[in-house]
Amino acid sequence: MKKYIIAIDQGTTSTRAIVFDRNQNIVKNCTKGNKKQLS
Repeated sequence: MKKYIIAIDQGTTSTRAIVFDRNQNIVKNCTKGNKKQLS
């Protein structure tokens, strides 16, 4: 079984996740914009 590390950055305008392997290579990354809600 391969082992990975996931880093998650929850910002004001987006959420970003990056998956690294054991050698610190990026395996996958994804960014998703956050819905802005004014109240």
